[in-house]
Amino acid sequence: MKKIALLILVGFTVYLNSCKEDSEKFLVYNDLYKMSSKSTSYHKNSGPYKLFSLKKNSYLISYPYEHVNVVQGDLCSGITQVYDTKSNTLKYEIDRYFGINNTFLSEDGANLVYINDYWKGSSYDSCSTDLILFYQNGQLHKGYTYKELIGIEPNNNDWLFKDYQYRFFAENNHYLVENDLYVMTDTTREVIVLDLNTAKIKRRTSMKNYFENLKKIDFPKDNLVDFIPIEEHEGLPKSKEGVSFKKGLASFLDAEVGESTKSKGKSYRFTVYATISQDGNYVESEIESHEKILIEEANNLRNQINKYLAQTKFENTSLYKLDNWQFEERIEIAKKPESLAIEELKKWERISCESDTLRGIYIPKDIYDAHSQLDGLLDDESKEALKNGENSHFGIGMWMRNNWGLWSYSRLACYFTERGIDHPDDMSGFILKTYRLRLSGNDSELKELLEELENF
Repeated sequence: MKKIALLILVGFTVYLNSCKEDSEKFLVYNDLYKMSSKSTSYHKNSGPYKLFSLKKNSYLISYPYEHVNVVQGDLCSGITQVYDTKSNTLKYEIDRYFGINNTFLSEDGANLVYINDYWKGSSYDSCSTDLILFYQNGQLHKGYTYKELIGIEPNNNDWLFKDYQYRFFAENNHYLVENDLYVMTDTTREVIVLDLNTAKIKRRTSMKNYFENLKKIDFPKDNLVDFIPIEEHEGLPKSKEGVSFKKGLASFLDAEVGESTKSKGKSYRFTVYATISQDGNYVESEIESHEKILIEEANNLRNQINKYLAQTKFENTSLYKLDNWQFEERIEIAKKPESLAIEELKKWERISCESDTLRGIYIPKDIYDAHSQLDGLLDDESKEALKNGENSHFGIGMWMRNNWGLWSYSRLACYFTERGIDHPDDMSGFILKTYRLRLSGNDSELKELLEELENF
């Protein structure tokens, strides 16, 4: 009798557990776009912001050290401060900026999680290539790599769910409900639920199961994001004497400097990124040249710009009361005399057409050398696909155009130009067409094309 009662009890327990599993619902907000990091429009807002936890028991303020294009990506340079709401006291700081769309905070402020939608390590968010970063009391606690989270090696697809057949979810593919962080993956088509406090994966489920078992809940009505107005600056600040950067640099170089010079087409173009301290001192700079190559004169000017920045005392900058801020300004410096530009171009063309390397990459000297290089670059599977007619214009074709200097001057580009093929698309197309014929053993058509090229 006892055995029968025990079996009944065990069976009833299993039944209850199975019912619980069947009735389990995934929580999702009615107004999902209002999830904690999207409680107000964030596009075109690139400055510091205040973000509250869901119940407003804690908040963070994240300050960038430079302007951030939130549509393209999130720069990590900056500082983030976490506060207790009731006492308004600072709990800790993290030495980086977090993108507003991807950041979530626990109620006690101890835990912060950041979703890195730019995991490939783009120039916008170079702090980490991990997909998700968990912080505890200001220290990095746990980071999930692509393989740890998704279970496979990374590919070229977006990792967050972006299937616009399901637009509602595609635009809101990560959100926080209490301590559960929901993340929808595109690669494996699943939803991963993580615990904000422990950084552990609680469960995984298929998109189908997720869609079929949703329970909609209300989102907090209070606005959870406040943007802090930024102090707009057009370019670099003036010097202590009230002289603009362009005017001061023009005097220092004894040259015409402006946004566009009178000698149009005969000027050096630069973008100056200069970090200035709050008290107006130069900290560091990065100067980007828009010349096709960094010819000697352009390099000299870059050094002169740096020298001017280093010796100039700028107006006080009070942006967000931060120690430093990065300013940006585009300038053109006229070339003098005009004939110098022509001589520089000829010299550059001559050097480029003779050089066997470009940015550290070997440049084939002719079509035969290009084929030989492709033999080493492509694996058997890629060769077979190419042989069978796979369109490689945006694959290996794009790689050749970008890396073998076909868009500018290189010895391979010069080789083709001298033989009547002067567009990069046509150059890469000719290489691929003849290489495909070679792989297929079509010697007669290959020979005919190569003879036409050499006899131009």
